[in-house]
Amino acid sequence: MKNLTVGALLMVVCAALVNGSHYHPYEEIGQLLDGDLLVKGETGVSGANGDARGQPTKWTESTIPYQFDGSFTENQKAIVLEAMQVIQDASCVRFTPKQDQHKNYVSITTDQSGCWASLGMQGGQQLMNLDPRGCIHKGAVLHQLMHLLGFIHPDSRPDRDLYVKIQLGNVLNHERPNFEKVPSGSFDDFGLTYDYESILHRSGMAFSSTGGDTIVPLHDDIELGQREALSVKDIRKLNKMYCLD
Repeated sequence: MKNLTVGALLMVVCAALVNGSHYHPYEEIGQLLDGDLLVKGETGVSGANGDARGQPTKWTESTIPYQFDGSFTENQKAIVLEAMQVIQDASCVRFTPKQDQHKNYVSITTDQSGCWASLGMQGGQQLMNLDPRGCIHKGAVLHQLMHLLGFIHPDSRPDRDLYVKIQLGNVLNHERPNFEKVPSGSFDDFGLTYDYESILHRSGMAFSSTGGDTIVPLHDDIELGQREALSVKDIRKLNKMYCLD
């Protein structure tokens, strides 16, 4: 997807500051599917299309080898490792420094725009990018690690229209494909209902062209897009996907 224009981005950021919204502009500038999902066959610089939406592959043995590339400071690495530890404490998933024998691994980079990650295990080297301008804090890293583990935004679920209203009139025209739903045959809800509180849920102002809401909850009076902690359902689906074999 094309980047947000500077004018539109400033308009939305100003509105978010006034309204106190959980707005995450650096999750929207990666030129990727849904703004921050790198799907198989993409490089991180060209857009993906909706046909790439499918059931991601989980990492074998619940282990994700990683290496830091780019110009991370020690403090920045510590923030990433803290986010990894949150997931390890909540599940059987383990992150381990890459060794020569690891053929499938993630390179964590800083050298491209935006916060984004490969979706699930794709084979070989894959990427997670953390733009230092807005992505290296625990909540943002947790969001991308969950994508890396294979989890999508709840507001892309095939049943999402029962829980939220997408106000396309407020969405930037070229970003409207980011609100397509995942086909029902390519989605596993792990027996869990919609999660407004997920760390993966996009902001109510995601891809807004006006500063107005683009995603409105139908049933709960809740601010969407928290980036503080894994929700109860985030933890449950982590364990259902990785820890029940």
